[in-house]
Amino acid sequence: MIDDRLENKLLNESNNLKDFLTTFFELSRSKQLEFFPDKTTIYKGEYLYRARKADQNLNEPNYNEPKQWGLAPREIVRQGRFNSEHNPVLYVASSPDFLEDEIGLNVGDEYYLAKYKCKSTFKVGNFLTTDSRVNTLLHKIALSVNSIDYLPKETQKLINDYHNVHKNDSLIEISGDLVAPFYINRCIPDLYNWTNKLGDLLLTKNNNGIRYCSAYSLEVSGYGLIVTMEGDKEGDFALTSEGYSNIELVSVEKKKRITKPKYEIMIETFIESNMRENLANRYFQYLGQF
Repeated sequence: MIDDRLENKLLNESNNLKDFLTTFFELSRSKQLEFFPDKTTIYKGEYLYRARKADQNLNEPNYNEPKQWGLAPREIVRQGRFNSEHNPVLYVASSPDFLEDEIGLNVGDEYYLAKYKCKSTFKVGNFLTTDSRVNTLLHKIALSVNSIDYLPKETQKLINDYHNVHKNDSLIEISGDLVAPFYINRCIPDLYNWTNKLGDLLLTKNNNGIRYCSAYSLEVSGYGLIVTMEGDKEGDFALTSEGYSNIELVSVEKKKRITKPKYEIMIETFIESNMRENLANRYFQYLGQF
């Protein structure tokens, strides 16, 4: 059972996101884990997917070789969302729908899509729970992008201008903001150091891996519900060597992106909607003075 008083303390007495994270990790390990009570089951026979952008030079690896789709050798592994340097995990998804966005493809770009089949049923740690505001904010931080430099310049400007207006929002407001995964990196410059700590925490409960959401699914979780653009079943996974041992590669297909990213329109729509709502709120606050 999550302590409501502790939730309120973390959310209301933290001055900013880094202060919130620092205070959270000062809790005992058992208290930290209370905010992550759930696990996700990946069933035998289910499929997982991974995408890699095609290299246009002559040194492109042979992506049809199975070894290209396993855990990378330790010596070449860089820090990622849930892995430290030289500590490989395999990032896969339950659906290929958002992978073109996640690897930064433009229309016309070629890429390879790998498909894996689960050989056995296994469980992974889960960022999703439905009754914790602290969990909602931690998950929002965990799924945030490390940089928006790959986005179109107009979208970058839109996000940065939006954040400049909302940089003094409360932690609760940030946790419910669908655009937050694209500006949290401005609030937490060493973002992956913190997401690594969150990943290590979840792996103490289940060493197979972690289930989290894509920033591009624009998910809302917590407050008694979980809603994604594709329903609550779809998600991303970071699999350790133990988790990876439960899946096998079944196919690799070369593809080309043919549609524009949906998230650009979604971001613009949500920003415009929030701006209108804020203007309306300020107007009603002004009227309330009379």
